Amino acid sequence: MKKTLLCLGALLAIAIACQVNEPDTTPELEDETSSVAELDEIFLIPEVKAAFPGGNEAWATFVEENLTIPEADPQGRVFASFVVDKAGALHDVKLIRGIGNGADEAVLELLKKSPDWQAATQRGRAVNSRMNIVIKFGEPNDEVPPPAPPTSIDYADINEVFTIVEEMASFPGGTEAWNQFIKNNLKEPQTDVKGRVFASFVVDKQGNLQDIKLVRGIGQGADEAVVELLEKSPRWIPGKQRGTEVNSRMNVAIVFN
Repeated sequence: MKKTLLCLGALLAIAIACQVNEPDTTPELEDETSSVAELDEIFLIPEVKAAFPGGNEAWATFVEENLTIPEADPQGRVFASFVVDKAGALHDVKLIRGIGNGADEAVLELLKKSPDWQAATQRGRAVNSRMNIVIKFGEPNDEVPPPAPPTSIDYADINEVFTIVEEMASFPGGTEAWNQFIKNNLKEPQTDVKGRVFASFVVDKQGNLQDIKLVRGIGQGADEAVVELLEKSPRWIPGKQRGTEVNSRMNVAIVFN
């Protein structure tokens, strides 16, 4: 049985790493968008991610024409999250990390003006998916929204958890060592299961794996095998933000063929 691991989600473009003067707390803003309670399954890592109609250039033009620049002239990056439903409509628009001075409200207002997106697809069918974006103030807004990892989570014994870091966490020894670890430690289900299992975990400041959870499974013993594999993992090399080790969330996918 061939098994291949693809690191996803937390492996975002370094160009959108958190390099702003971040506030100690994220301001609570009223969310007027519809709830996701009426939606069915929401994918964090679809096979084909949702996209703005017209691509990167159209997205940059939309931001330029519709983003209101506050009088305070804020400098930095605002991170926001939303769900693109099967029809392309945006739901549950929320702030992940802001910079204040009117910039956070401006980004939420921008997203409320957005036209319908091209919905994500999974196995050829449209699905609901969560997206994260970054809007830069004081710099050109030429970035396209990346695939969405789960939003930052606070744990009593972990402190802040980053989803976008300048230096991502990694398995000691790199990809080759990770693949060898999988080969040696992944328990093969007795059934001939095929497909991908998506899992998520936090790499803390010491490299320990915390909060291991299944994101999307395929059953037949494969889901349990992946979680058990991660529980056996040695310490990782922690992610870094501005040269300092931080807690960071990672998503992985293991393919069973």
